[in-house]
Amino acid sequence: MAKKKDKKRMKREMETMFAQAMLNAGNGGAAFAGNQRGLLGRLATVAPNQQFMLGALLGAAAVYVLGDEKLRGKLMKSGMNLYASILGGIEEIKEQAADLRAEVEANAGNTL
Repeated sequence: MAKKKDKKRMKREMETMFAQAMLNAGNGGAAFAGNQRGLLGRLATVAPNQQFMLGALLGAAAVYVLGDEKLRGKLMKSGMNLYASILGGIEEIKEQAADLRAEVEANAGNTL
């Protein structure tokens, strides 16, 4: 039971630190309010110390995610499902293109 509480507490702390780092990185690009460059585009305006902290937090989050076997399994499963659905969508588009090509050729043969 204590392990579960420790994991939850650690996760909450990491989420809080990550949110704070994102907020700090976002405030660094306030001069570019009209230019929506995103978080990574604004890193040029962030002080090196803040960049280090952001990198450390991202690394800690990656270690946490990759260290948790169940979470890693879920991520892999989601990635495979996404890959399969993208491939299925591409095949569907190819099939529709072939149908359209055949229909155009059939109509072109009828008009001559």
